[in-house]
Amino acid sequence: MNISVAGQHIDIGASLQEYVRGKITTMTSHYFDHTTSAAVHFTKEPHKFYFCDIIIHDGTGRHTVIKTDARANEVYASFDEALAKAERRLKKYKEKLKDHHGRVKISELDIDGIQDLDQE
Repeated sequence: MNISVAGQHIDIGASLQEYVRGKITTMTSHYFDHTTSAAVHFTKEPHKFYFCDIIIHDGTGRHTVIKTDARANEVYASFDEALAKAERRLKKYKEKLKDHHGRVKISELDIDGIQDLDQE
């Protein structure tokens, strides 16, 4: 998975980049195996606020994008808050994809077994 970490008006150190990559990888692998990329952007706003924007792209062909943002007094706190929002949204999206009725998909049907029943 491609994870880009960038900053505007702020120096992004190696420890922050490792922290972000580790948390994003853990969270996305927990909910999806097919996430293609994630972008994390930090901005320092006036009055000493840090703004974190997270964009996660889904690689299933559905073109799903999860976008979250958060603002806090510290860089790590803004990232953690935005990550918590992204995790809630990914959990909700995964729940939507799950079939709660227990139906059998057409791709999982045993076509040979069905044809044998028709011949009897």
